[in-house]
Amino acid sequence: MARNTEERVTVVGKLLIPDEISASRLLLLMRKFRDAVEIAHSLLYKKGLSESEVKRRLTKYLSNAWYAYSAIKMAKLYREQNALS
Repeated sequence: MARNTEERVTVVGKLLIPDEISASRLLLLMRKFRDAVEIAHSLLYKKGLSESEVKRRLTKYLSNAWYAYSAIKMAKLYREQNALS
């Protein structure tokens, strides 16, 4: 019998940022995503809101639904931790 196999690729490299403006935009996006994970954790587990409501609110904050969805997935990984406030 044939097995279903899944192949994954790992890319190792250095991110070259051409100028300070691009670097500042990237850092802002990273900070907003980190904050979005904390917001998602708070809204999901402390306030008990539905996932769709949390996604709607995060999409307004991040201006991107895929980032909002990823932040919710990341917040679910931290469900048991109390350090996220």
